[in-house]
Amino acid sequence: TKAECSFEEAMRCTDNRVLFASGTAFPEYTIPETSEVCIPGQGNNMYVFPPIGLGAVLCKPARITDTMFYAVSKALANSLSSDERARGELYPRIERIRQVSARLAGALIVQAVREGLVEDKHWLDIVRGSMPEVVEGEGKPDGRVSRRVIGEVKTLMWSPPSSVEQYIVEAMTAIDPEDV
Repeated sequence: TKAECSFEEAMRCTDNRVLFASGTAFPEYTIPETSEVCIPGQGNNMYVFPPIGLGAVLCKPARITDTMFYAVSKALANSLSSDERARGELYPRIERIRQVSARLAGALIVQAVREGLVEDKHWLDIVRGSMPEVVEGEGKPDGRVSRRVIGEVKTLMWSPPSSVEQYIVEAMTAIDPEDV
């Protein structure tokens, strides 16, 4: 690894008080005095870039701005569950990545509407209808997203088939008989 330090080194050098995230995966660290097991954060692109791309594809903003990145970052920080916060985690658990991705894509869409960069009536109506406080040209990015926006994003997200059989059935029904 080319990391500046390991999770264990960071824990030892800070008397176990470090807020740690690395692009490199590190093993858990057990505090010798208490036997408490600490899990390092892995801060890489998997949490923000896919939802940024998804949000942009869905609402087609005229451009992607720095404040959209900020709104997505705020949404990521706000997406921690109470259990994750209690454990001192910096990122949501990987098991929730699809749920978190929908929230983050929604945050980009809301911010793009706030900035007046969305022309798609579908998204304008959803955001304005479920978040009347969002006014074009007003307000700072806060990462907040309505359930309605998240629900619509989830509806439009690709979902992997639950089985090979489901994949085959879906592939067969998608074939146009005239193409055969």
